Amino acid sequence: MQYKEFSLLSAACPSRNVLEGISDKWSILVITLLLNKAYRFGELKRTIGGISPKMLTQTLQKLEKYGLINRQSFPVLPLKVEYTLTPLGQELCTILNTLTTWTEKNMPSIIAAEKTFLER
Repeated sequence: MQYKEFSLLSAACPSRNVLEGISDKWSILVITLLLNKAYRFGELKRTIGGISPKMLTQTLQKLEKYGLINRQSFPVLPLKVEYTLTPLGQELCTILNTLTTWTEKNMPSIIAAEKTFLER
């Protein structure tokens, strides 16, 4: 049996908090957007439909805390702040791109399954 320092199956494992933190819809959307270029807060807010400023702020802080994004402030007026992916965030984005592509590709089947389920 191979020893693993962290196991998602253990109730006390801190990796569960990280998995929860990176698998919500807002985190996934922010991370996948940042793969292509640096974004300012307002650009992210306009591009991600439905996200509130408060939720975007919380999501960005969480992703920065986990080392997935960089927040860079520029000493200009008005204040300019840009967000980019770290190497760790880029690695995660590769995985998330597979998930988002799969989701978009399979939406017709998922919608049909939902409809069938609700009609039972």
